[in-house]
Amino acid sequence: STSEEMELARKAAGVCDISPVGKLDLQGDAVLDGLSRVLALQGALKVGRVVRCSNPTSSEDSGDAVKVAGLSYDEAMVFTSPGEASPVAGFLEEGLDGCAHLVDVTSSWAGVCMLGPRSQSVLSRLVELDLDPAVFADGSCAQGKAAEVHVLVIRSDIGGLLAYELYVTWDYGEYLWDALLHAGGSEGVGAIGVEALDGLRAGV
Repeated sequence: STSEEMELARKAAGVCDISPVGKLDLQGDAVLDGLSRVLALQGALKVGRVVRCSNPTSSEDSGDAVKVAGLSYDEAMVFTSPGEASPVAGFLEEGLDGCAHLVDVTSSWAGVCMLGPRSQSVLSRLVELDLDPAVFADGSCAQGKAAEVHVLVIRSDIGGLLAYELYVTWDYGEYLWDALLHAGGSEGVGAIGVEALDGLRAGV
């Protein structure tokens, strides 16, 4: 049940498929400054950091409906709620006025969220990055390898729980999913659904 899945995440860790999340890749020399301006971000967007903001195309979304990750000085990723990538892309293309090249990669990238007190210890076996909470703080992002494939990792804690989002190209999505469940099997890690994830986000 959903309540059992939520309890699993609170006690050990849950793995949830978040592939429907909208994903926009932007590249350009002034892309970080441009996104900070167009989205009216609180503070400048920096490499290795993630900033949350409201959806600029909807007045009903919560304040963290969009996440912006600074990947390098000339590349960033924008993540939206499912189904919102297209309107947000249109808004950004108009506001950035050609200073960045935007590609909607929603259908070509898979996403997995792993959250719970044991998530970091399990990921440390697979991900070739230092994910120690003291080093890789909430709101951090980095690119590296997980189980020998390229991965983008974002720490995005949920309701006091450690939470990590991992994004890989679509052809490695199932492989990453299986690797996470296999690595965490001995620690009680299991799969959870979107309803459980939404409940944890809502603090149910």
